[in-house]
Amino acid sequence: MFYRDIFNHLPESACICRAADGLVIYNNPKFETLFGFGQEEINESSLTLFDTTNVKHAPQLKENIANSISNEGSWSGEILSQKKDGSAFWSKITVSPFEHPEDGLVWIAMHEDISDKKQALETLEKSEKKYRDLFENSRDAILIIENETFVECNQATLDMLGYKDKGEFLQQHPSKLSPPKQPDGRSSDEKADEMMRIALEEGSNRFEWDHVRANGEVFPVEVLLTPLVTEKGVQQIHCVWRDITIQKKQRDQILYQACYDSLSGLPNRMLALDRLEQLIKESHRRDTKVAVLFLDLDNFKKVNDTLGHEWGDKILEETAKRLKNVLRDEDTVGRLGGDEFIILLGKINDPYDVNPIVHNLVESFRLPFYLDQRELILTASIGIAFYPDDAKTSSDLLRLADTAMYHTKQFGRNNFHFYTDQMNKEAERKLLLEEHLHGAVERGEFTLAFQPILKLADEKIVGAEALLRWHNPVLAQVRPDEFIAVAEQTGRIVQIGEFVVTEALKAVAKWQPKDNGVFRIAVNVSPRQFRDPNLLSCIQQNLKTTNLRSDALKLEITEGVLLSGLATVAETLEQLNHMGIGLVMDDFGTGYSSMSYLRSYPFDTLKIDRSFINDVHTDKADRELVCAIINLAHSLGLKVVAEGVETAEQGEFLKEHGCDFVQGFYYGRPISEEEFGRLLNSFN
Repeated sequence: MFYRDIFNHLPESACICRAADGLVIYNNPKFETLFGFGQEEINESSLTLFDTTNVKHAPQLKENIANSISNEGSWSGEILSQKKDGSAFWSKITVSPFEHPEDGLVWIAMHEDISDKKQALETLEKSEKKYRDLFENSRDAILIIENETFVECNQATLDMLGYKDKGEFLQQHPSKLSPPKQPDGRSSDEKADEMMRIALEEGSNRFEWDHVRANGEVFPVEVLLTPLVTEKGVQQIHCVWRDITIQKKQRDQILYQACYDSLSGLPNRMLALDRLEQLIKESHRRDTKVAVLFLDLDNFKKVNDTLGHEWGDKILEETAKRLKNVLRDEDTVGRLGGDEFIILLGKINDPYDVNPIVHNLVESFRLPFYLDQRELILTASIGIAFYPDDAKTSSDLLRLADTAMYHTKQFGRNNFHFYTDQMNKEAERKLLLEEHLHGAVERGEFTLAFQPILKLADEKIVGAEALLRWHNPVLAQVRPDEFIAVAEQTGRIVQIGEFVVTEALKAVAKWQPKDNGVFRIAVNVSPRQFRDPNLLSCIQQNLKTTNLRSDALKLEITEGVLLSGLATVAETLEQLNHMGIGLVMDDFGTGYSSMSYLRSYPFDTLKIDRSFINDVHTDKADRELVCAIINLAHSLGLKVVAEGVETAEQGEFLKEHGCDFVQGFYYGRPISEEEFGRLLNSFN
C-alpha cells in the first residue's frame, strides 16, 4: 500500500506494463490525465504500451525496448503518442524492468509530454536553417572573427576573394588578406586591430578597407563589424564585406567632377582654395610663406568672340599645359573660370624667391599659340599676394592677388605686380565709385563744363567741348579720369553719355548765333556707349527737340572704339556721317593704327593729343611730328584741332604751321554753362 501511494504521487505520468505483451496493468492518475482515459476505460480496453502510439511498427518497437533492457537495463526514447480524442503528441518514455510478485516481469514506463520542447526545437532548427541559408546564400561576404582570426565564412567570401577552399585563409588575422598599407598610409595589421577594438567597445564599426584577391588584385570593400556572444559565452565579431569597386569608381568620378575643371583637368576654384587652406596651415607650422598668383590671359575675350569658343577652349587647354610645365611638382595650378587661373606656391622663405618662377610664367606666354596653322599671341597678366604678409585667409589672399592682377592690366599687361596697400586703396576707391555712380544721374550730381574751341586764324570761338563733371555729397568732386573708366566698366556710361548729349545740345540751342552761323559742340563717345543700339535714336531725338542742325554736333571718337572689333562700327560711323554729324578722331598719335583709320572711316576732323603739344616749342621731335600730322590731315581733307595749348608760344607755332583750331588753358578753361554764355557775348 505504501509503494502504491508513492507510485500514485509521482510527478510524472507512469504506468506498469507486462513485459510479455505490454498490457497496462496499472497506471497513476497523471497517466490518465495525459492520455485522456479514465481508469475503467484503461482496464476494459486492454490498453498496451504500444497502443498509445501511432507508430506502425509496434513489434519492432517492442523488440527494441526488450533488447535495450536486456543489454543495458533500461530503454529511453521518443514516441509520437495518441490521446483518447485522437490528437497526437510527442512523449519521452523511459522503461525500466521490475520483477512483480504476482505478474512476474513487468515494465515501469515513465511518460513526459515533450510536445512543446519538440516544437521549440523544431522552430529553432528552422530558424538556424534559415539563418544558415542566409549566411551561405548572402551576396555579401560574411565572416566570423574569434580571437582576432577568421574562423568561418560563407561562399560569397570565397567568390569575392577568388579562393576555392576556405581553409586557405581561415585561422588567419584579417590583415593577412590585405595589402601592407591602407589608402590612408597606415599599416593594415595595426589598423585592423584598432577597427576590431572600436567595434567591441562601441557595439559596431563601419569603415572602408582594401583587401587583396587570390590573384593579387587590390579592391575596396565596405566593412561592418558587429560583436556577438555565442551560447557558450565565446566573444566573436560578425564581419560583413561589401565590394564597393563600382560605387567607389562612381564616387571618385563625381568627386573629380566636383573638384576638377572638365576642360583643362586642373583643380577648380573649390579644390584650389581647399589646397590653399592646407598650405596656409603648413606654412603657419613651418613659419614660411605662401604665394598666391592670379593669372589672366590678355585679350582672350577678343579671340574667343572672333574665332569662336572651340578655339578659345583649345587656348585654355594649352594654357593649362604651359602653366604645369613651368611650375614645380609640389605647386598647384587651378582654373577659377573663364581665362582666370590661380597658382599656389608653398615653402617660400622670401617673396623675391618667386621672381624666377613668375618671370618664366610671363615668358612662356610670349610664345605663339599654334592652332590649325594659325599663330596667335596671347600674353598674361599676373598679380601676386603673400601669406601671411598681405592676408591671413584664403579668400582675402585670392582677392588681393586679383587686385594686383588688375593693377598689371592697367599698367600695360604682359607683366606681373606684387600686391601693395596702395592697390587695395585703389580697389576700395573703385568700389566706392561704383556704389555712388548708381543713381548719380537721377540725383542730379552730374553737370557739364564747356571749354572753348577757337578758330586759330582769327581766334574766334566757333565751338566748345562738353566736359563732364561729377560732384557727390560723399566723395566731393571726382576727377573724370577716375570715374569715366569705372562708368565704362559697369555700363553706366551709356546713361551718362545720353545725359551729356542731351544737356550739351540744350546749351548749344541757347548759344546758337543769330547770323545763321553754326556753333559746334564736341562730345566724347566711349567704346561702350558707341555699342549702344540707342545711340543714333538718342542723338536724332535731341537734335529734333532742340531744333538744331545735325552739324552742330561733333562726336569725338578714340581708337578704343575702332579697336572694339564690332562689325557695326563702320556702319554706325557711316550713318552718323550721312546724318551730317561731324566725326573727330580724338587723341591722334597715341595708338598704333590711327593712320589706317583715317583712310577707312569718314572722319572730318583730327585732334592732336596734348602730349605732343606740351613740348612743341622745345622738342624738335615733337615739332616735326605735329607738323607731319597737320600736313597729313590737310592732305586727306581733314581739319585739325590741337588740344592742351597752354602758352602763347605753342599757339604761335600751331598758327604758323596751319593748325585750324585750338583749345587749352591759354585760350580758356572749362567753365559752366552760364559762364560760357557770358563769354560768348563778350568774346564775339
